[in-house]
Amino acid sequence: MGNRLLPVLYFAVGHLVLIAALAVVALRPEAIAGFFLHPRLAAVVHAITLGWLTLSILGALYVIWPVALGQALKVGKLDFVACGLALAGATGVIAHLWLDDYVNVGWSG
Repeated sequence: MGNRLLPVLYFAVGHLVLIAALAVVALRPEAIAGFFLHPRLAAVVHAITLGWLTLSILGALYVIWPVALGQALKVGKLDFVACGLALAGATGVIAHLWLDDYVNVGWSG
């Protein structure tokens, strides 16, 4: 069961973060307008890179590994711990960038 649940979890959260980033751009474009180092623009950029791309790559790893290498990839409890830490880190970085709280961006990373 864990072999199927973990990639779905990565993909689901990654796509939810992408939808949220695109919704911010579509519904509140003034929130990210301005200088390219604006904290909210940085939050949207990190939502796409950390939230969508990185989490999708991590999820794809569990799908592609058995096909590419011809061996089973066993999913254990530590894989779910790593998934939780990756999700917490990505959402923490995005949230603290949005709030313009750079000290906690580092702690979340």
